[in-house]
Amino acid sequence: MAITGAPAHRPARPAARLNDFMATAMVAVVLLAPLPAGSNRPIFWLAWAAVLGLLFGAYFLLMMKLAPRYRFHFIQQAPLLLVGLSIPLAAILQTLPVAAALPAAITALPLAGSFAPDTLSLAPTATTLGVVRLLSYGVFFILMLEVSANASRAGRIAGALFLGISLHAIWALISLNLLGDSFFWGPKTAYAGSATGTFINRNSFAAFMGMGLILGLSLGFARLRRDDARTAAGGFAAPRTIERAVFAMGLMFILAALVASGSRMGMLAALAGAAVVLGLMVGLPPRRRAMVSARGIALGLLVIIAVIAGFGRVLIERSIFIVQHGETRSELYRQITGMILERPWSGYGLDSFDVAFELFHKPPLSSAVTWTHAHSTYLTYWAELGLIAGSLPIVFLALIAVRLAGVLRRRDAGFASASAAMGALCLGALHSLVDFPLEIQANVFLFLALLAMGLTPYRQISRPGRAPRFP
Repeated sequence: MAITGAPAHRPARPAARLNDFMATAMVAVVLLAPLPAGSNRPIFWLAWAAVLGLLFGAYFLLMMKLAPRYRFHFIQQAPLLLVGLSIPLAAILQTLPVAAALPAAITALPLAGSFAPDTLSLAPTATTLGVVRLLSYGVFFILMLEVSANASRAGRIAGALFLGISLHAIWALISLNLLGDSFFWGPKTAYAGSATGTFINRNSFAAFMGMGLILGLSLGFARLRRDDARTAAGGFAAPRTIERAVFAMGLMFILAALVASGSRMGMLAALAGAAVVLGLMVGLPPRRRAMVSARGIALGLLVIIAVIAGFGRVLIERSIFIVQHGETRSELYRQITGMILERPWSGYGLDSFDVAFELFHKPPLSSAVTWTHAHSTYLTYWAELGLIAGSLPIVFLALIAVRLAGVLRRRDAGFASASAAMGALCLGALHSLVDFPLEIQANVFLFLALLAMGLTPYRQISRPGRAPRFP
């Protein structure tokens, strides 16, 4: 079923129908991407790049034909997109055979005599695949900016995403508790006893659930505002009451799956993002904001305690050994920092961390363990792209945070989508300090979808007796 809604700027109906179809396609991408192990394999990167590339080309060709005067909304974000485009461009430069012509200080490597590639990237094929993945993210982000520019459609997208994430949470709990802790394609080979859904890694799954929790809270606040604007009516059988019950159940399933994942940082980052949403409060007046905040915090704490008691055995057990695990992680970070300082400007190539780190891997880190991830996305980008290009993703997200703050200031109603985006930014920034949730493609799609919906700079016009829409 297409996601429909009357466009705020009244384009020609064929153009509106095209946007409705594309919105449905974007929701499908976000909700289907987790199914094949979080799409964390090169074959899935290529598949999604092909799908998104076809949708991108068809969308712009058809839009120019159906509505020649249509104003594309992504152009408003051109400076932001240029920063984002600089990241794959920097990676492309790493695949050029120019290493021999560069100073030794830039291309320095341990054991250089036996290993001296002619590119800056130590794994140019992997870097090329990484570039394709990054470009697919850019295409997805642009399409999301276009389809979420309409307030009604953006609300429907958000509702569909929340419903889909709730279904992912339900599957994860069923898989863990009723189906012998297995994937639907076979037995689990890692993270036994932890809810992982269709992801391989519990922390990546926790990030997906955390963003669902943040989206759900934003939707919940929007619905409270909408209901406050209407005359109370009905009873237990009223559509609004049923909607609230279904919505609350979705939030409970997501929270239960998050806790059952056993991810310590996933839980902490999700709660921090939720606190951001609670703090922004979707435009409530100051006196009522304090009252709702106190009640919301109290109720939230009670719910979290109850859910942890019921589903959090793994989370509690892992928290007891957090100091022991932290010692190994600290040594890993120390060695990665030394690796970055050996080659701070050029990096070792996008998606080449596993190859490059083996040149620096030494005791006390066990030689029996191969570290394929830095377990810190910040360190990953600095190691792979260098300190300058590797900081571009941080600059990109910082610019989005500034723009979101501006959107929140300018809107006169309906702050929920920008609040959700701010919460997702908080979650991603914290969780990426000690893990790699935003290096998993399924998580990146959801993350970018929330950011794109939050960046829409429209203003609402309040009308007597009319409920405000979601964004």
